[in-house]
Amino acid sequence: MKRFLILSLLMTALTAPACAANAYITNQGANSVSVIDTMRDQVIATIPVGKAPVGVAVSNEKQRAYVSNVDGQSVSVIDTASNLVIKEFALGGSPVGLALSADGTVLYVADWFSNQVKIVDAASGSTMFAIDAGKAPAGILVSGNNLYVANRDSNSVSVIDFEQKKIVREITVGEHPFGIAMNPDQSRLYVVNVYADSVSVIATATSSVVSTIQVGDHPYCVAVSGDGKLLYVTNTRGDTVSVIDAASYKTVATINVGSVPEGIAYAADSHKIYVASWGDDAVSVIDATANKVTASIPTGKQSRAFGQFIANASH
Repeated sequence: MKRFLILSLLMTALTAPACAANAYITNQGANSVSVIDTMRDQVIATIPVGKAPVGVAVSNEKQRAYVSNVDGQSVSVIDTASNLVIKEFALGGSPVGLALSADGTVLYVADWFSNQVKIVDAASGSTMFAIDAGKAPAGILVSGNNLYVANRDSNSVSVIDFEQKKIVREITVGEHPFGIAMNPDQSRLYVVNVYADSVSVIATATSSVVSTIQVGDHPYCVAVSGDGKLLYVTNTRGDTVSVIDAASYKTVATINVGSVPEGIAYAADSHKIYVASWGDDAVSVIDATANKVTASIPTGKQSRAFGQFIANASH
């Protein structure tokens, strides 16, 4: 009997579905973060943070979620095990985009008003140094020894070398670049140009724009499928998501979502896409296999979720 019980428990563990990651949705108008269980697609916690939260970066390894509070001039640190704020980093300026080093020990903060990227110790919150970027830096991500920063008011992407602590290349893109994402093999960087209604495709080996993709009205953010074959772009004035074939650069589907969609992430474990809708105070859930909205999850006022709001998701 005991042997049978052990065998049954072992088989249950082997056949049980993997626990999906949580999504951390910043609600700018509510000064809060909604935590969504992506297995059940339900809000399991609402966390008060600083004033006007926008950007987010999540680390599974460190069990931390970092939230930029634009008007609070700070970053809130959430313990993802307890879903409680454990620290508040007073950084000054206007923090918007966030990114983490691969090991989760360094936080990179795009400071909108100071035109800088602040390199912050992710444990203590101390600013180790700052690097000049373009005007109004927003989207930010790490790839190898480089940091890529979309500069909204410079119409450019800055390539920053960590070792040299400076910009080594400046890439001209479309008007008002904001959200950015990288494909899985890091050979292509996708940059959303808000006023140009387009996405610039950058070859990272040459730091050159190899294509420009026209999308919907006033695009904002972009996510990449787990296999790198598809791009998903939020169009804030069209209330849609454009689905782009990454090989042909052609739109293969347009999905109606909530009002004023902004942040977007692809959850590879469930093949679902999560879209934060500023106008609906909700998150639309898309089945990536059918390109169909399967749920709308109420969150908080003015949901934005700018950045990597699901750990290890494509964004």
